[in-house]
Amino acid sequence: MLRRLTMAILLLILSLGASAATAQDGGDSAFLRVVQLVNDGAAVSMTMTDGRPVLVNFTPGSISDYFPYVAYRSAAATFIVAPSGGAAYTRTWTLPPLAPGYHTAALVGGGGDNTLDLIVLDEDRLCADSGADDSCVILINNVRNSPPLTLNLDGRGVIGGVSYRQAAAASAPAGGYRQLTVVDPAAPQTPFLRIEQGYFAPNLISLIAMSGGYSGGQPVNMRVGLPRRVPTDIITFLRGLTADVQVTDGETLYAAENILALIEMARFETLFGNPNFPLTVFAPTDGAVLSVAPEVFECAMSSTEAMRALIFHHISVGTYTPAQLSAEGSLPTLAGTTHTFRAAPGGFVIDGTVAVTDAEHYMTLSGSLYLIDTVLIPPDFEQRYCTLG
Repeated sequence: MLRRLTMAILLLILSLGASAATAQDGGDSAFLRVVQLVNDGAAVSMTMTDGRPVLVNFTPGSISDYFPYVAYRSAAATFIVAPSGGAAYTRTWTLPPLAPGYHTAALVGGGGDNTLDLIVLDEDRLCADSGADDSCVILINNVRNSPPLTLNLDGRGVIGGVSYRQAAAASAPAGGYRQLTVVDPAAPQTPFLRIEQGYFAPNLISLIAMSGGYSGGQPVNMRVGLPRRVPTDIITFLRGLTADVQVTDGETLYAAENILALIEMARFETLFGNPNFPLTVFAPTDGAVLSVAPEVFECAMSSTEAMRALIFHHISVGTYTPAQLSAEGSLPTLAGTTHTFRAAPGGFVIDGTVAVTDAEHYMTLSGSLYLIDTVLIPPDFEQRYCTLG
C-alpha cells in the first residue's frame, strides 16, 4: 500500500525578509524569523519577554519576516495556541543566546495533542561549510508518523535521516536547474514530495519545511512558497553569477558579468555592498546587455556621466519585495527618473513592458536584487548622451 501524506505544507525559503535587509546595522546584530509548522491546523500568536507582539493568528505554513534580536542574550517567547475545535492554551519557551547573524525558530509538533516544540536553527552556522559556489539546503521534518526522510538533488542524496520534529542541513552544488525530491529511503521510487524544478544560484540558503501527517496514499493539500535568503550583499552575489557557473533555467543564462563590469568600471562596488544603505536593484543579465543596440552601448561607455545615468536608472533607494513594488505603483530612481510597476501573475511588470517573476527576486544583505532580461534605457538617454554636437 502506498503511503500517504496528508495536509503537507512545503515552504521553499531562500530569502532574507525585507525587514532584515532594512534593519541590518552591522556584523554584531542577530535576526530571527519564525516558521509555523503545527501539523494539525492550529493557529498561534507570539509575544516576546518585553511584551512585544511578534505574530498574531499565525497559521500553519506561514513564515515571518526577520526581526531584530539582541545577540548573546536569552529571551522568553510565549505562544498562544488555538487548536482547531479546541480550547486555546499558552506555552512559553526560553530562546537561547543567539550569535550575530540569521536564525530560524520552527514551531513543530501538534497543537491539539500538545506535542509542540520550538527548535532554533543558526542558519549561518549550519551553512558555514558551504563554499562560495554552493547553495545550502536545510530540511525540517514535521510530518507526524513519518520515517526518517532523505532529500535528493537530481536523484542524489543530499540530506538523510531527518526524523519527525528534527532538522538537518547540507551543501548542494549551484549553477544548474535542479530537481528536489524528498523520499522515504524504504521506497525511494515513490517521492514523498517532488519540488518544482528551479535554478540554484551560488550563496543561496534554501529552507525546506514540511508539515502534515503520514498514513498511506498520495500527497494532498500541498502548498509551496518561494521566498529566498541570500547571505551576501548585492555586489558579492553578482560576482558569483559568472558564465563559468552558468546558472540557468534550461534556456536563459543567468550570468551578470557585463553589468558587473560596468558597475566596477564606474567604481560603484561600495554602493552595492553597503548593508546600511539598502537598495532595490534591477540587474540585466548578460543576454540582456548583449541585446542592447551597439550604438547605445558605445554611447554608455563613452562617458562617465552616461554610464552613471544608465546604471542609476536601474536603482531605487530602499528594499522592496515584488508585492511592495506593485503596491507602490511607481518609484524614483537614483538617476532622477521614475519606474512604474503593476502586478502580474507570478510577478510584476516594469514600465508596462518588462515582465519580472517572483523567482528572479533575491533578498541580500544590502537590499533587493532582481535579475531582468532587459536593459532599462532612460527615456531621454540617447537624446542627452548619444547625439553628436
